[in-house]
Amino acid sequence: MSENNVSFTVAGLLEVTTTEQSNLAIPTWLAEALLVGQYWNQSGLLEQLQQQVRVSRGRMGQYEVCDFVLLLLAYAVSGVETLKLFFEQLESVKPVLMSVWKRARCPVAATLSRFLADVDESAVEQLRSLFEMDLLAHPIEMNTAMGLSDRTGARWVIFDVDGTVKATRHR
Repeated sequence: MSENNVSFTVAGLLEVTTTEQSNLAIPTWLAEALLVGQYWNQSGLLEQLQQQVRVSRGRMGQYEVCDFVLLLLAYAVSGVETLKLFFEQLESVKPVLMSVWKRARCPVAATLSRFLADVDESAVEQLRSLFEMDLLAHPIEMNTAMGLSDRTGARWVIFDVDGTVKATRHR
């Protein structure tokens, strides 16, 4: 590493110093991913996930289904376009993210890929029923500011099941 530093003062008030030393930034999505992980932990979803959702794999190694679900939840809230970019941003905060569920290790992208290839229909159904059970236990409370009104005055709530920008149809 070089010891080259550049310093200058802006308007006599703010001193800016730069260096060639690497300083990884915290991803903007980390706080939201930690909140989602904490919700799963406090609501009991994590415990139910660990007890109810099974994926048949020849060799699971040091990981459990919850490790992969946490990664996928973080990826979903991150808004990052690709898993490759997500894993690049994840590199500096892996221990922090995994600690929200008291997990010691974070799967790498190739391990996640192999896991997803092994997920069968029964595991997806177990996870879907877990989500449904939580939604019924904690229903969405609507207020007048939520949803859309049509020209007849009827209120509609719309859920976008594919929230990607790529799914938007441009006219």
